[in-house]
Amino acid sequence: MPDQPGDGVALHLSDPSSSAPLCKLLQASGIRVTTQGLIDRSRPFNCWSQVGCIVAELESRNPTALTILRTIRQLHAGLPVIFVAEKPQVSTVVESIKCGAFDFFERPWDPNRLAARIEEAITTYRRTFPVFSEIARVDQLLRGLTRRERQLFDLILDGKSTKEMAFELGIRDVTVDFHRRNLYRKMEVDNPVNLALMIENYRHERQKWSWERTAF
Repeated sequence: MPDQPGDGVALHLSDPSSSAPLCKLLQASGIRVTTQGLIDRSRPFNCWSQVGCIVAELESRNPTALTILRTIRQLHAGLPVIFVAEKPQVSTVVESIKCGAFDFFERPWDPNRLAARIEEAITTYRRTFPVFSEIARVDQLLRGLTRRERQLFDLILDGKSTKEMAFELGIRDVTVDFHRRNLYRKMEVDNPVNLALMIENYRHERQKWSWERTAF
């Protein structure tokens, strides 16, 4: 995930030339525009570190809205996505919005309305970026834990004492202390209270933003 939110928009359209009126409106508002082909399975997803919104066209032969959203979230948490399609099925629109799409437009779109929604998406991303950055940071920290540290992690959050943890894991007290020190170091905390506060906030924000992926 980038260190700060981008201020541009990436247009992934089947016919980039059709977006000329939209590009002029966005550039007049000071928004940088990059136009690229459709997002498809034949090439890796691009890195969108300099953008604050993605406009992606959906076609039957390409990844579904859910696939695109999941992949973008893995790379850039919270980056808004606006889908466009020609004569989309109602189920496709509903699925996209349920999965977290910022909006959905049907071709031919109104350039002024789409430009306004792109600006809103970029503004929203700037406002929520700190929250998503923290979620991504904790995600990364959790992935760095060993299996034993994850076991200890759960027991600490359950409020278990050192002796209780040693008994449940079948290890000595000193071994619990060893793994706990490593756990705190990796999670960048120095006591169980701070660990619990970090994870509670992490869970709350994930639920609030209806994320499907979670590191635990």
